[in-house]
Amino acid sequence: MVGAVGRWALAHLRRLGEQAGFAGRLFRLGRLPVRGLMLRLALDEVFKLVLGALPLTLLVGFIMGGAWAFIWLGPLAYLGGGLDSVTSALIHVNSLLLAPILVSVIIIFGYGASTVWELAVMKATRQFETLVRLGVPPEHFLALPRIAATLVALPPLLAIFTLVSFVGAYIMVWQYTGHSVLAFIISLGDNARAFHFIAILFKSLGLSLSLSFFTIYGGFEVETGGLGRGSDILSQALAEAFFFSILSSLLVSAFFR
Repeated sequence: MVGAVGRWALAHLRRLGEQAGFAGRLFRLGRLPVRGLMLRLALDEVFKLVLGALPLTLLVGFIMGGAWAFIWLGPLAYLGGGLDSVTSALIHVNSLLLAPILVSVIIIFGYGASTVWELAVMKATRQFETLVRLGVPPEHFLALPRIAATLVALPPLLAIFTLVSFVGAYIMVWQYTGHSVLAFIISLGDNARAFHFIAILFKSLGLSLSLSFFTIYGGFEVETGGLGRGSDILSQALAEAFFFSILSSLLVSAFFR
């Protein structure tokens, strides 16, 4: 038992060391290729990410907002709670805790899975070697645009998810209580604080870096010529991206508690 735990710990420490080395290669900024090309590549990735994640973001956000309003309206009706109690729950539970996690899951499956597989195929078919012969580091040409795209696209997607959840919540509130849109907006404003926006900003940064780095690393770790364990590579990369994105979100929540 002790030996198995030791082997598991050593394997994960070695993997963390390899990931640290990969991160170091990513941010040797002296060898960046043409910046105009990097910008075009990043914009292409932003388009792919938003196209894959936006429809589900709108749908899940609307459903979650309505669900949370429904969950809170019943007990509060018996306890005498008002609109402020519903909007406070929406801000703290839905927007600060659940929204980042759900958006992360949507991006992992809508963009992360295809990114891991695309990079793995390129690595296995020796396309990375072609870039090296041309004097272009694959980490910069293939990884940095995808990281930049996630950093750009995730915060707006998180904001859209939150806004759509408020729409779904208001429809449920209106059905049960008849409160006006203005009263709902005023109640949201009364319960929102500056630290909520700061927490969301830091969560967006942590989620973006976690999701992009671990999915990209999963594609880069494939051996040249070997896609035999493709499903294992894909599942490990997505699991790491999910785990570290949730961890970063929880750490930000703990810090701003």
